[in-house]
This record gives sequence, C-alpha cells and structure tokens, in this order.
Amino acid sequence: MKKWCLFLGLYFCLALTVGCAGRSIDAPQDVAPWNPAEEETCGPGVPYRMTCRIVTGAESGRLLLALHNSEGDGLLLPEEENGSSVYTLSMDALTFEPKLSEPLRDGQLIDVYYGAFTEEWPMNFGGVSAIEIAEVGFDDRCALYLNVLEDLWEKDSGLNGGVEVIGVDLSQTSLSPAEQSAVAWAFAERHGANLAEGSLDELTEQGYITATPISSTGSGADLNEPQYYFHEWENGIHFSITEQPMEGTYSLTPVTFNAQKWRSSLGAYWFCGCTAVQSALGEWSEYSIGSEVIS
Repeated sequence: MKKWCLFLGLYFCLALTVGCAGRSIDAPQDVAPWNPAEEETCGPGVPYRMTCRIVTGAESGRLLLALHNSEGDGLLLPEEENGSSVYTLSMDALTFEPKLSEPLRDGQLIDVYYGAFTEEWPMNFGGVSAIEIAEVGFDDRCALYLNVLEDLWEKDSGLNGGVEVIGVDLSQTSLSPAEQSAVAWAFAERHGANLAEGSLDELTEQGYITATPISSTGSGADLNEPQYYFHEWENGIHFSITEQPMEGTYSLTPVTFNAQKWRSSLGAYWFCGCTAVQSALGEWSEYSIGSEVIS
C-alpha cells in the first residue's frame, strides 16, 4: 500500500512539472494579458503600438487617425508595406471599456495597442486592447484646415456641380504627409467624391485636368505652338492651402495662409491673407480672412 501511494505521488508531481513547462511555452511570462479592470500600470498583452493623431471623429467615436509613429516586435507595419498612413477606429467596436482620463478631442495624440489591421484604405485596426491619451503633442491644425476647405466649398457653389473627384494639395502646409492625406480623405468623403492628391500641375500630368490650346492670333494658325492654354477639370474640382508661418510672441504662434478652389482657368475662388493663432496648449483659433477673390 505504501508503495502504491508513493507511486501516485511521483506520478502527480511529474504531471504537474510537465503542465508547468507546457504553459511557459504557450504563454511567455514576459507578456502578461491585459485586463482593463486592473490598475493603469498593467500594460497591454499585445506587442504592437501605434501613435496616431485624431483628425476627426472624437465626438462621434468614429475616429479618423493619421500615423504619428509606431512600434512593434518584428511586425511589418502597414506603412512599410504599402505606404498607408491613415487609419479608422470605431470606439463602439471595442470589446473593452477604455480607461481614458478625459474625453477624446480632435487633435490629440493617442497610443493604440492592436493585434491586426485590415488591408484597405483607410486601414482599420483590429484586436485593439487599449487606448492611451498622450500627455503632450495636442495640435488641432487638421481641424482648422478641414474647416477652411469646408468654408471654401460653400463659396461660389456653382463650381461644385457634377463633381466626381476632389483634388487636394496640402503639401505647402506644415501638416505631416499622413495628416495631409487624412484631411484630404475626410474632405472628399464628406462630399461623396473620389480623392486625388496632388498639385494642379501634377494632376494635369496625370490626365485629370485638360489643357486646350488657345490661339493668340485668333486665326488658329499658331495652334501647333500655342502660347496659352485653357485648363479645365470637367468632372472634378481642386482645393489647395499654402501657408506662410510667422514668428510667435507671448506663447502664441500665428500662421498666415491662402486657400484656393479651382475648377477651370475662368472658374476659381480664393481666400487671401488668412490668419490663425495657436496657443501654447496647441489649440488653433478661428481663422480670419484678409480678402476674397473670384475668377
């Protein structure tokens, strides 16, 4: 009987040892699962983190995000694979209760902890296990310029007729390339149009905008070597913002910019000499327009 008890004791010890060894392989001890009910010092259980700026959607919970930077353990990040830098995230789709210290705001930087992403544009995060608000870096310049584009859309609305494609050029602003693309996409999406990013010259080279030669003499004899062209975008319209930063004073950073809405050589609208001021907290004021010009 004693031998039988000893045998059982040795058997259970061996089983326990094998079980522990198996767990150490399946769930490494240096990656603890994240439980939102635990204290805030407990980190997420996935190794992938991306820092993004909220471009729009903070109030609705349907976030449009622009890549700020990213970290991962050997994962080929989406922007490295196909150049994507714009993402969407629905707060309603999250399976955990975010422990946020304050309501989300457009312009904030947030850290998104995730496990996957969809192969589409804009890309959508999957397997999100945590969202953290960055303590610094707030800047709502994206919202400022999106408002400028919307205001410009309302001017001379006859230029908007039959628009299927919206061209946007924000390359002459201080927005990052990711922020430029996010603002452009949000603007085109609001108006149900396809997006084409680029300057007027670039989109003309790509065939979006037609250039019809104009005779300088009126006889048509010099069309082989025309000096003038009539440019027109038959099914599209182009928007651009060009800024000129100014030196700040008393913790305020002003910026001046011009904004243009263009449909053809004889159909355009401008906001000229616009000014906005950024506070030390990163918030941009309502902009003022110096003058408006119509063509």
